[in-house]
Amino acid sequence: SRAIQEMSTDFRFDKTLHEACKNDQLFLCPDVKLGKGRVHECLRTHMDDLSEECAKAEFKEIKLEEHDVKWNARVYISCRNEIKLGPCKDLERGDGRVLDCLRDQLKDNAESLSMSCKKAVSKDQIVISKDIDFDPMTMRLCKQDAKRICRNVFVPSIRGRFSRSFMKGKVMDCLAKNYDTIQNEACKSRVERQIEFMAQDMKFDAALSNSCKDDLKTYCQDSNESPRKCLQRNFHQISHDCARDEFGREQLNAHDMRRKRNVYKACVRDISKFCKDVRFGHDGDVLDCMREHRYEESMSTRCKDALTKDMIVMVDDYKLDPKLAKYCSSEITSLCMEALNTVSSQDSDTHNGAILECLVKNKDKISKQNIKCQKRVRKIMRHMAEDVRMDPDVSDKCAYFSTLKTKKTQTQTHTHNLTGKNDVTRFCADVNPGKGRVHDCLESHLKELETNCKKAEFAELTRDRMQHDINMNPMIHYACGPEISAYCSDADDKTECLTKLRLGNEDDSSSTDTSTVINPRCANALDKFM
Repeated sequence: SRAIQEMSTDFRFDKTLHEACKNDQLFLCPDVKLGKGRVHECLRTHMDDLSEECAKAEFKEIKLEEHDVKWNARVYISCRNEIKLGPCKDLERGDGRVLDCLRDQLKDNAESLSMSCKKAVSKDQIVISKDIDFDPMTMRLCKQDAKRICRNVFVPSIRGRFSRSFMKGKVMDCLAKNYDTIQNEACKSRVERQIEFMAQDMKFDAALSNSCKDDLKTYCQDSNESPRKCLQRNFHQISHDCARDEFGREQLNAHDMRRKRNVYKACVRDISKFCKDVRFGHDGDVLDCMREHRYEESMSTRCKDALTKDMIVMVDDYKLDPKLAKYCSSEITSLCMEALNTVSSQDSDTHNGAILECLVKNKDKISKQNIKCQKRVRKIMRHMAEDVRMDPDVSDKCAYFSTLKTKKTQTQTHTHNLTGKNDVTRFCADVNPGKGRVHDCLESHLKELETNCKKAEFAELTRDRMQHDINMNPMIHYACGPEISAYCSDADDKTECLTKLRLGNEDDSSSTDTSTVINPRCANALDKFM
């Protein structure tokens, strides 16, 4: 044990490793001081550039170190106080337990770690993300599932031996993508933990980092944004492999709000207020719950903004809505095959709203037995009616997103407005999006709208969805909330009930003074509707 600790402290104490890596150290880490595990840390930072013999030697050393924090010199020296006095102090050493605890602190409570400890644990997490062999607990718990699910990247005959091609996070990437098929619940917990790390920072996602390394150099080297944000902003320019894996991470994160770090951080206090009894995971139940409360006055502005931005991205592709993809899978195949084929042939099968538009247009053809799909599509239609930015067709043709470009054409793709005029900007620049306000504004400028915008905004679909369900007419829904609760809560057709109230013939025998029943905002919304 003492010999292993010494070897992890100074690479010169391991004769085999020193012989294999001395030239790599001189070339890649010439200015790094010897001792305290610094050379090991430097060499691992350059793992892809190491000579074959040095990489093999470091591979063996990492596997050894990850079993006991004392054998991981850089972490042990940098985190000595946290190990002795922090939440990890009473843990039994071995099997990577203390290192696991420190990583959990980094993920969930980074403020509890000193800067030097945080830096050391972060670098160690980057290393173990590269190969499941470096994580003894995950290897033990997930070995059988990995053999069953990931046969093409988890080859038992070569596990435990160095293979540069497998040191790219491939096994964990496979387990994460096939999370629902993992049988061992303890393995599921380990994979969920790693997914949270991957969502927290791209540097902890070895597979995505490898797919996008050239794109990061090309598009994000001088960017002040996080790497993921930069890749998302340049989504239509980045390479196919990078775009595929980046979109795959978006799909993965949609299942649990905690994986959407920006949204979760913005809403963590509001969650306890509005959705405290809703379980995380389960295809995004907490996200769903929070979206339903986003117009509550007591919700923080920061959370509302984060939820809205996330919803705008979600409606861009049905695969970013786990419930829609699950509940409507048969309808997508039966009703939207043409759209599927078109999307596939254009090599644009990510961030393409064509399937969602197809489901909405064919809402009446959805099987009556598939109630879950019907409800999900109606919920999305309500979101579209509430906020024009969540309606791909209208936001497209009314030029809401007029600056996005494709990789192939480098021309505007979300603007079909032939004159190049942006109707939303021209007529509704001062209108705050949400609650149907922009739709209402565009309606008031009907005669002045460009042809494509006019067709999209007032297509038969739009008129239909606003007339048959009060929830599809947000201007009435939000303006007439008190009236609905007081007089129309039990009515099958709430729009008809409100209209009768407005016209003063709610009931022949009624003596209700409807002029005092309906508030001015509700009356104005009903007058516009009628």
